[in-house]
Amino acid sequence: MRDPATARPALPTPENPPKAGALLVVNKDDETLGIIDLEAGRVDAVVPLSGTTGHEVASDGRRAVVPIYSNVGVGKPGTDGHTIDVIDLATRTRVATVDLGEHVRPHCAQFADQTLYVTAEVSDDVLALDATTLETIGRIPTGAPQAHMLALSADATIGCTANVEPGSISILDLTQRTLRAVVPVAERLNRIVLSADGRTAYSADQNAPRLAVVDTEAAEVRDWIDLPGVGFGAALTPTGSIVIALRRENAIAVIDPVSHRVEQVIPVPRGPQMIALDASGRHAYTACQHDEVVVEVDLARGGVTREFGVGRNPDGICWIEDLP
Repeated sequence: MRDPATARPALPTPENPPKAGALLVVNKDDETLGIIDLEAGRVDAVVPLSGTTGHEVASDGRRAVVPIYSNVGVGKPGTDGHTIDVIDLATRTRVATVDLGEHVRPHCAQFADQTLYVTAEVSDDVLALDATTLETIGRIPTGAPQAHMLALSADATIGCTANVEPGSISILDLTQRTLRAVVPVAERLNRIVLSADGRTAYSADQNAPRLAVVDTEAAEVRDWIDLPGVGFGAALTPTGSIVIALRRENAIAVIDPVSHRVEQVIPVPRGPQMIALDASGRHAYTACQHDEVVVEVDLARGGVTREFGVGRNPDGICWIEDLP
């Protein structure tokens, strides 16, 4: 864990007032979930997880869920996780570990209405779980291996997975729980983000500095956006701008999806991973893997405003409106 004394101060200043909300971050090598209170400006709690190892986190505002994935990366031989840890955010404790009953390497989870969707890489599925009990109530075939990340439309009728080694995107009908199409994109993908209306998916080529623009209705790559470096995790602001991590460049970029213009390139510490946005879309957050910090970026000002020292190898991150 990076010494907080060596990081930028996490205390608010008059120029940088407290931001409502909190962040959840998975520290892979420590096998913990960090909880950051943004209003207080500090790491509020660190919760041990049950196994090796969680990568991603999702929350319904009361609980956090962390699927326990594997001791290796995508497609490599190793353990096949079969559980999901449940963390009560009010008590800052792990209150349950749910056994899925099959070794599927659960990875990315997303809450929607009364359902929790979880990618299951080994079985080439997305599992649908009852959001309250976390019992499996259905599954959606992805039609491709290594369905790593999942993005949902705002109304939770459409889902898209990024399938790593096939380099494809699976388009899912969540209402019917069926596969609509598999779209070939590049040799290798990893992350994905979906527009609120579900009509456009974005996924970065992992071998070239470009971002695929996928029309989910036509089920085809509609366009490419050139990036300043190979992209990774991304998010869409309320106005539609694309905020994307550039891991090798130690930066995040802001892209206009219409003109394809790079509006900003903002330096951050080493190895930015996922991008999370607050409700306003003004503040972006990313876990910087190699420097073991989470940073807050003010997109309007174009710079890092706060850093929080976290655990080893931070990865998945989630913004929530407030802590219970």
